[in-house]
Parts: sequence; structure tokens; C-alpha cells
Amino acid sequence: TANWFEFIAGLGIFLYAMQRLETSLRLLGEDTFRRLLLNATNSASGSIASGTLATAVLQSSSMV
Repeated sequence: TANWFEFIAGLGIFLYAMQRLETSLRLLGEDTFRRLLLNATNSASGSIASGTLATAVLQSSSMV
């Protein structure tokens, strides 16, 4: 039962951190961030490069 408690606690912390990151990114400037993403994803190669960079910076593909 201790393993289940640790699993649930870890999942809760992970989801809380994802929510906090989302809120922080939203506060940075939704319009500016949207324009940056639109410019970075104009082509397939740009999309792959920006997705790879975002995953590397955030250290998690779940966040991306």
C-alpha cells in the first residue's frame, strides 16, 4: 500500500507542477508566445526543431 501512496503523491506533484508551468507560460504573454510559435512552426522542419527544443528545455514531452 505504501507504493500506491507514493505513486499517487508523485502523480499529484507532477500534475501540480504541470499546472503551475502552464499558468506561468500564460502570464509571460499569451499573444507574444502565440506569435513566436506561429513563426517557429511555419514549416515541417521548423516544427520539428521547435518541438525538439521545447522538449529539451522543459525536460518532458508530456509538457510539450
